[in-house]
Amino acid sequence: LFSPLCMSFFAFFLIIVSGIFSIKMEFCLTASLLCKSKFPVRDTSP
Repeated sequence: LFSPLCMSFFAFFLIIVSGIFSIKMEFCLTASLLCKSKFPVRDTSP
């Protein structure tokens, strides 16, 4: 069932998915930082 080819393909798939996820996270972080720098949100916590 777990042949070397299948295992290598699974590892490759995991690496690609984690890379896409990290890129999305970085994009969201930079976007939120840009929004905060452009539109400074006042800390008006009740």
